[in-house]
Amino acid sequence: MLYRKYRPKNFSEVISQNHIKITIQNQIKTNKLGHAYLFCGPRAVGKTTLSRILAKTINCQNRENNTDDACNNCSVCKEINKNLGLDIIEIDAASHTGVDNVRENIIAMSQIAPTHYKYKVFIIDEVHMLSTQAFNALLKTIEEPPTYIVFILCTTEIHKVPLTIISRCQRFDFKKIGVLDIVKKLETITDKENIKIEKNVLESIARQSGGHMRDAESLLTQIISIGYTQENEEITMDKANLIISKSSIGEAIDLIKYIFQKNTSKAIRLVNKLVEDGIDLKLFSCELIEILRKIMLAKTSQDLAQNLSIELGENYEKKISEISKNINASQLVNLIEKLNIAKHELNKYSIPQLALELAIIELSTRGTQNAQHNIGQSMQQTQNIKHEARNINNIQKPNNQIAQQPSKPIIQQPNIQSENLTIESIKAKWNVLLNSIQKTNPSVSFILRACQPQGMHSSQLTLVFKYKFHQDQIERPEIKSLIIELLQKIYGQAIAINTILNKDLEINNAPNAQKQTTQQPAQDNINKDKIPKKPIEQNSGSNDMMSDIINTFGGRVIN
Repeated sequence: MLYRKYRPKNFSEVISQNHIKITIQNQIKTNKLGHAYLFCGPRAVGKTTLSRILAKTINCQNRENNTDDACNNCSVCKEINKNLGLDIIEIDAASHTGVDNVRENIIAMSQIAPTHYKYKVFIIDEVHMLSTQAFNALLKTIEEPPTYIVFILCTTEIHKVPLTIISRCQRFDFKKIGVLDIVKKLETITDKENIKIEKNVLESIARQSGGHMRDAESLLTQIISIGYTQENEEITMDKANLIISKSSIGEAIDLIKYIFQKNTSKAIRLVNKLVEDGIDLKLFSCELIEILRKIMLAKTSQDLAQNLSIELGENYEKKISEISKNINASQLVNLIEKLNIAKHELNKYSIPQLALELAIIELSTRGTQNAQHNIGQSMQQTQNIKHEARNINNIQKPNNQIAQQPSKPIIQQPNIQSENLTIESIKAKWNVLLNSIQKTNPSVSFILRACQPQGMHSSQLTLVFKYKFHQDQIERPEIKSLIIELLQKIYGQAIAINTILNKDLEINNAPNAQKQTTQQPAQDNINKDKIPKKPIEQNSGSNDMMSDIINTFGGRVIN
């Protein structure tokens, strides 16, 4: 097996895990070695390999002071490389879980000094498999071992190791190995084996291994076995696909490109081709979202992209870099959200790919729709600005005490010049308007009775209000639309409305003020002399509103 043949024999050959190598090498160089180490992390990332290298380096006979690597030439190094070192004791905790095994194989043997090595090293693999009693028995020895003893504990499940053990060790967390590092190691192996293989095959192996070096080397062994039939023959992707699952990352990158190019037809064809090839659309959607996330992180920070996203290999990284040049973060967020929804709706439809097709069509056409919407919005804003400017210029300025507040007309009607209406014409039929509104909306009728029609210019009627609340109510789109409709019906042409505010407006002088026309009930007529009249204080600020109401409707206050 390649992974055994090309297992690293010194620190420099160990790929990745630099944060661990540098620390341990500095300890060796300065003779500040720890008595117990805890190596934790995923499987097949170098925990046992680094343990053996550490054990060999500290016992190397030819290693001089201030050096940090083994020579691999002395008798000790050769013994350890062949797993023949008597003082390097490797224990599989999975098969030695009991407390008796710990007493016999670790505690008892730790009392015996090494034969001809400087240190006796215990490498306990899968240490989390030890029983609670075994951990308790080991605790005292790990805490205060003899000076010639070094413990190296390895585990893939650190949460199962008691805190009492963890606290007595120097802990090092291993990480999964990146795609580029795995490819570099595989290239080294194929060069030494004189095997020609396409680089995209090595990248595919690295991605398939999921960051585990031993898995990548095992896959390479299988591919060489099936693909390398003649000398100098190159192993191609077609042959490699017989062993490893076909990757759809290339198709995912192409789909992203088609969506941003607004090429809906190619995008939909690609999705249907994936269905024909038997690709799982759910897994494909996950890959698609993962790539988009990678681009999004890269737009935010290159460090984030390198540390938090998947590595795709040199070829795919170049393609992604080209696609992402003209993409902004908001587009990526929108695309990820839409495709994530589509991924969850794949089983919703009888046609498997329909959810993805709908998302593609929506995303591909969104840019055109947004452009049309923005053009229409800009045109409407321009019209509103022009209309507002005309309103400001045409409104007749009242006396200096009136504070003009022209507002943007929400309802716009075309100017019809069939009849030149004047303010006198408006006032002449004002009561007709009020009575018409009274039938449909009494509250609006009340507000209009408390306002003053002031000016009529270019088919635009200016209304003056004393209270801001009244003005705001009339400016509501649905109310304004109702008034404009009735104005056109009564006066025979379209009339726009403009409102201004004057807090000093005298309501009782309004042209629309009228006396009470409704008949009082008979009983009221009989007893009206008996009802005491309460004088109204016209100058009282708290009664201004009530006074205006009474003056407008011709009423009176009764007790």
